[in-house]
Amino acid sequence: DDKPWTTASAFTRRDLLEWLGDQAPVAEAAWKAKAELDFLEVYTGEAEASRAVEHRGGTAIRLGLRWGQDFSRPRDRALSFYLLQELPVRHLWGSFPCTAFCAGVGLNLSKGCELTSRIAEGKMYLRHITEMAAYQRTHARKAHLENPLVSAAWRTNPMAQELRQP
Repeated sequence: DDKPWTTASAFTRRDLLEWLGDQAPVAEAAWKAKAELDFLEVYTGEAEASRAVEHRGGTAIRLGLRWGQDFSRPRDRALSFYLLQELPVRHLWGSFPCTAFCAGVGLNLSKGCELTSRIAEGKMYLRHITEMAAYQRTHARKAHLENPLVSAAWRTNPMAQELRQP
């Protein structure tokens, strides 16, 4: 099975709690109450959406560099899937990096700038967030993806394929 969440089976809840750091009590409380997490914000910095959910009484976890997760590392990507397996999430909010897909990339490429590694990294992040969205969809949960409207990511596989799904 080549589904990315199958590699997550190598982890334990202890691994997940350590990875979540200061946010571990949110996951622990949900497990204890046998409750869902209202909101999981992925690739976030300031996490304004998470704050808004909490302000309204909901539960939220933030994932991204600012919160201790680096999705350039395979382990962190796998742990994100383990989190989805272990803690049902009502709404996944993915605001994935758009640098590789911004309007300026085409201009830079036309001027001979070497962007191969940047574009490859962007496609890896794109695969990660669309796989998370697909996992949510297959488990009848919501996924929301945020990126600038002019971003080429919307027209790039696997995003284009995911957006065609019901």
